[in-house]
Amino acid sequence: MNWHLFFGAVLSLSGAAVFILAVRETVRSASTRRWPVTSGAVIESRVDEEWNDGKWHHLKIAYRYEIYGKTYVGTHIHAAPPTVWSWSWPARRTAEKYAIGSRVRVYYSPSDPSESVLERGISAARLVSLVVVMTILLGNAWNQLK
Repeated sequence: MNWHLFFGAVLSLSGAAVFILAVRETVRSASTRRWPVTSGAVIESRVDEEWNDGKWHHLKIAYRYEIYGKTYVGTHIHAAPPTVWSWSWPARRTAEKYAIGSRVRVYYSPSDPSESVLERGISAARLVSLVVVMTILLGNAWNQLK
């Protein structure tokens, strides 16, 4: 058995699955550009630290907003999965931007107002991850074809 070819195929399939998920999340993030806006208030904003093969910083945020007389609580800045930082300064800077009591613009899904974000569109982190995954996939494909 040609193990080099086998592991290359496994890596390619795994990479393709990750790429498909990344594209799906990117399309979902882009769809938030069309969401309506309302006002809200930040009710929680803190940075939690976790030790797991190093220190990780998680931003915990919650904001309250109202749509058609019903109150909702959102927890997402972007439509993409929450960001985890290995450095504290980006998490702390974002927590300061969304300090408790701050008035914020909340973008919500017209089909499900419980789904909301504070920042519309595609984040820079999402674009970078998409480019990295695509580069790895293309590099592996090129290597397999040689």
